[in-house]
Amino acid sequence: MNDSMDESFLSVKLSKSIAPEDSLATVLGVNILDCRKPFLPYSEFYNEPLSDMVEMDRDFANFKSELGKFSFMNYPFILTPATKTMGLYFDNRIRMYSERRISILQAVTGHPSNPYLRVKVRRDNIIDDALVELEIISMENPNDLKKQLVVEFEGEQGIDEGGVSKEFFQLVIEEIFNPDYAMFTMQNESQTVWFNPTSFESTAQFTLIGIVLGLAIYNNIILAVNFPMVLYRKLMGRKGSFEDLVDWNPILYSSLKQMLEFEDADLEEVFMQTFRISYQDVFGTIINYDLKDKGDKIPVTQENKY
Repeated sequence: MNDSMDESFLSVKLSKSIAPEDSLATVLGVNILDCRKPFLPYSEFYNEPLSDMVEMDRDFANFKSELGKFSFMNYPFILTPATKTMGLYFDNRIRMYSERRISILQAVTGHPSNPYLRVKVRRDNIIDDALVELEIISMENPNDLKKQLVVEFEGEQGIDEGGVSKEFFQLVIEEIFNPDYAMFTMQNESQTVWFNPTSFESTAQFTLIGIVLGLAIYNNIILAVNFPMVLYRKLMGRKGSFEDLVDWNPILYSSLKQMLEFEDADLEEVFMQTFRISYQDVFGTIINYDLKDKGDKIPVTQENKY
């Protein structure tokens, strides 16, 4: 019995991690990687007057209704991003209110619980305090993460009506993405950040950072975090490709593109590249990595460049 349950759970988990097949793309013989930019911008489909007039609280209620009521949320391509953001806001608020009602019912039955997700931190130790508290919450009762966040700075008086939480997230983000913290690297050309491959932090720490970013979105707080688009594609279950490199490092992408498109026989002499790459660690030390065994001895040629 347990084996069959494990197998069914594994199949569900795998089905969620694998992107569904696009039957239309199969019929037309196209690949999503070949259609990275639409022929018509998404903005061409936005109906701005309609988006301004939509009462998103009612429309979202119709969208969630099981009575088959009409909702513009079923046709999101005509709504502007700002209007769709309001839909996300109402979705999150409904979840928060639901958790609050559950807490009230638990109190009535003699099992009181906090209706809010309360986080208490010290300003001079904000990262460690926040990550430790969130780690405990995510392990003991992850459903508490669905509650409305209330932040308290130790030794400071004040009621969190949104401003304190916003300041908390801004301080955390500034610290996390600080080059001295060495969890992420900044690409100057594209002004985007990526995971530092030589970071000393554990995978669990990066998971907690993901929880922090998720909480910011859930609590309707906008943060200036610039990841390349490939991160969001991977969150959607899609695979990255060479074309994704242009968002993160356009100079490197352009150089490799020139090499791929170069058709003359003297590619080895012109580009002078081998199958070894180099990068810096957090201390500025150059680290070499061979893409093939003894890659530094193998020149890139027309025959092996693909």
